[in-house]
Amino acid sequence: MIKAGIVGLGNHGIRHLNAIQVHKGIKIVAVCDKNRKNFDLVSDKLNKVNIYNNVEDLFRNEKLDLISIVTNGPSHASIIKSATLYGIPYIFCEKPLCNSMSEAKEIIQQCEVSKTRFIVGYIRRFSHDYANLIKVINSGAIGRPRHYHITVGSGLFAAVGIHYLDLFRMISQSEPISVYGKLGSSDIANPRGNEFEDLGAFAVYLLNDGSRCVIDILDDLGVPPKFEIIGSLGRIIMHGDEENGAYWSLYQRNEALKNESLRRYDINLEERKMERSKLNIIDLLAEGYSLLLSNKKITSDQYDGAKGVEMILAAHISSKEDRIITLPLDKKYDDFFVPFT
Repeated sequence: MIKAGIVGLGNHGIRHLNAIQVHKGIKIVAVCDKNRKNFDLVSDKLNKVNIYNNVEDLFRNEKLDLISIVTNGPSHASIIKSATLYGIPYIFCEKPLCNSMSEAKEIIQQCEVSKTRFIVGYIRRFSHDYANLIKVINSGAIGRPRHYHITVGSGLFAAVGIHYLDLFRMISQSEPISVYGKLGSSDIANPRGNEFEDLGAFAVYLLNDGSRCVIDILDDLGVPPKFEIIGSLGRIIMHGDEENGAYWSLYQRNEALKNESLRRYDINLEERKMERSKLNIIDLLAEGYSLLLSNKKITSDQYDGAKGVEMILAAHISSKEDRIITLPLDKKYDDFFVPFT
């Protein structure tokens, strides 16, 4: 039986709790949160579960096999460090992984030394729908992917936008080599607290396969997500919020015209719907826990977590310095820290 603990019992922490309870081989033995009111919200699920207000007390008193870190970003690095020092073999950490590249590099080193199985909560990597999407793209349905474009009203570039940055990497199987970014207004209050800084942003990334990625998550948008993957011969458009039933459409050339010149932009594309299910966060988290405890290669590990943080930080630096920033980031930016959530 895997003995698990959860640090952070806010709304998303409760999702993790529910996802873990899907697994008969995992038993939650302890939870930790600074806000005691959060325990009351799930008191019916905490029978014979030890409750802590301090994470060090939890690690000191419990012999855990797995820890779920579902706190805000600035606390992640220290909790991960403690977890590895206490020899916890499985760590599930919510994104963003941390808030600076020096923290990210330290986390990677700690996990390598302790041989920790580590997973970051990029939940779309656990989705069968996205696995099928990649199969469709790899089949040549839209030709070679050249452009990725996401618009979504939210702000919160790190808390929300980082999922889409990870999608750019996951779908393209390529890495960013530069970014030009502009941050939104600092006058807009962060809903998670004034101690955090997680502005909206507009950013353009170039990838090492020659494709380009655009994300617009500025605070002056109030629209649901629209994610477009444009290939040399077609496009896939993903409309709407996935939890509320988004729909995906594939647009491609007629098979008889597929080999016509790329300059034949006058060839209209034929549309067909793509089957998909609603995004269920608890189910996807449960898939993530299954992957973490398996012997399979983890599809969103500490390296993927670090790359997402680097992409966010690079856009911040670009906005601050008003210039294109190359990636990977120069070591001089290792201690550049942004308290995003």
